[in-house]
Amino acid sequence: MLAEQCGLHVSRTHTEAKAWDFQSRSAFLAFGSVTFVEWTQHLPEALRLVFITDVLDRYRHVAADAPGEENLFRFYQMDITLSSR
Repeated sequence: MLAEQCGLHVSRTHTEAKAWDFQSRSAFLAFGSVTFVEWTQHLPEALRLVFITDVLDRYRHVAADAPGEENLFRFYQMDITLSSR
């Protein structure tokens, strides 16, 4: 592990599946507008919302397992506890 190669001791790792429910499409779009900056920075301004909308439409097909999950963002949170040797 890179941390150990840098002289750190990994004493604990914990990974947990999480989800944020944005409750509405407009809130999910607002999240995408501020988090997709690297993806959209080279697009003309007029195409940025079109791109984000397309991403969220495609994401919905793979991430929404049941009705009511259309605005759910799923992710993994990893916490790592390190100490110096």
